[in-house]
Amino acid sequence: MKLKDAIDVGSFLAIRSIRRSNKYVTGLIIFILTLIFLNLVAIGGLLLGLIRGAEIGYIATYGGSVIIEPLEDEKYIKHPDDILDFTETLPGYIAYGPRHDMSVKLEAGYKEKKVGSEVSNVSGLLTGVDPELEAQTTNFPGMVSEGRFLESGDRDSIVLGSIVAGRGDTIGFGEALENVYVGDKIRASYGNGSQREYTIVGFLETKEPEINLKAYVTNEEIQDVFGFSDPKYTDIHIKIADPFAVRDFTAFYEEAGYDKDYTIERWDQAIGTAVDDVNDTMRALGDIIGGIGLMVGAVTIFILIFVNAVSKRRFIGIMKANGISSFAIVMSYVLQGVFYSVIAVTIGMVTLFGFLIPYVDRNPIDFPFADGVLYVPLDYAIVRLIVLLVVTFFSGLIPAYLIARENTLNAILGR
Repeated sequence: MKLKDAIDVGSFLAIRSIRRSNKYVTGLIIFILTLIFLNLVAIGGLLLGLIRGAEIGYIATYGGSVIIEPLEDEKYIKHPDDILDFTETLPGYIAYGPRHDMSVKLEAGYKEKKVGSEVSNVSGLLTGVDPELEAQTTNFPGMVSEGRFLESGDRDSIVLGSIVAGRGDTIGFGEALENVYVGDKIRASYGNGSQREYTIVGFLETKEPEINLKAYVTNEEIQDVFGFSDPKYTDIHIKIADPFAVRDFTAFYEEAGYDKDYTIERWDQAIGTAVDDVNDTMRALGDIIGGIGLMVGAVTIFILIFVNAVSKRRFIGIMKANGISSFAIVMSYVLQGVFYSVIAVTIGMVTLFGFLIPYVDRNPIDFPFADGVLYVPLDYAIVRLIVLLVVTFFSGLIPAYLIARENTLNAILGR
């Protein structure tokens, strides 16, 4: 029998066997393979989604997509209007938020201080922000756990991060103020010797420690404290339409030569390499868990094909006696396994991209350090799809080959 004829006969036998098979058994096989595919892809996607959720949280709530900073030997961004005017012309630009970071000492309860006692104080970072621009760039106002966020024109108001305010988990982050509430007065001592009294108007509490570690006043207040005639910024955060295409966006700065006068940092550079290391670890862990499921699927297909072939052992012998080649018979069982896998993978892909991913995007999983999503890049899913099909192919090939290679007479007589 020629190869083409053998393949045609094998396809005919496979289709005939599928049509005559028990529908419930077929449905169960496809269901099991669908679960195996989802286990292979979705578990890894969930682990990768933990890191992707942390990245999205960092971009949306604190860092933005691009951070413009002064060069190493400079304290402030020089000529900020120049680079901002250029930034506003770039495709994908949405908003910017200028900030002014500095060290400050905060004191609470100093009015009630008794002789010989110490007031509650903490040395930390204070950030000047433009409330309106910051609201367009990050979600600071939406992260207020008590009170309100700053408003334009606030000159005697301050917002505290939850760690500075002694709320939430402060372990490992140093000292914090004690017994401070919205409406309380605190005193800030600046590096130039100035002291200002502020009213606490709100507290910020997020999953980004960098936000919780700081206190916030308006940029106008910073300018007044230091007597700046022009705005001074230590960093400007840029929001763009697609933060994961940030390399293309920052390329415009390099082409225009702005990287010579400013430090242009992408959000992935600001987070650091630790996130990439964790990402690789999560991917490897997902592969291990999915690999175990894949082995279960391989064994399942092997057993199903083997039992099916054994139950038709005599029929196989008769087919061989009538001139049908062993290759055609093996091909029929292999095609059955591949058919089940293709159907299962199709259902799995539709379930994954049509239901699971959109659902988790709308309802992220609440983890202590991030809102987890289900992140499954298409190439990640396709590779695992191909792996499942290859494993299924060999899981059907081996048992079918073992049965089809038996002596024809022994198969017919059941010996």
